[in-house]
Amino acid sequence: MVLTSRTEHDLCILQLKGELDCNSAPLLDEAIKKTLQEGLYLRKLYINCKDLNYISSAGLGVIIDHHSQIKAFHIAFVFYEMQLPVRDIFLLLGLDNYVTIVASEEEAHLFCHKLNLSSY
Repeated sequence: MVLTSRTEHDLCILQLKGELDCNSAPLLDEAIKKTLQEGLYLRKLYINCKDLNYISSAGLGVIIDHHSQIKAFHIAFVFYEMQLPVRDIFLLLGLDNYVTIVASEEEAHLFCHKLNLSSY
């Protein structure tokens, strides 16, 4: 898996490409940890899943492990552009009850704007 990061104001976007499995889950784990440690003004964490074509239980575990800390910091945790197989796994496991899933980055901004978290 390839992971890239982009930070703008109070927003960090992590873009995932490839397969999020037991080999690559530590990469996402470290990226989220680093983002939370360095993100003094972080209010929004978006995960761009456009090029994520597979997620294993290890990848899901990273998301679940960080969810409570992200929520405690009052950071919006939004996933967007999920491919159908990945989205189906999130829905099947009920993760859509814990994280926000939207179709696009624009919809993620609109969601955060409704929460009064928008700096745009």
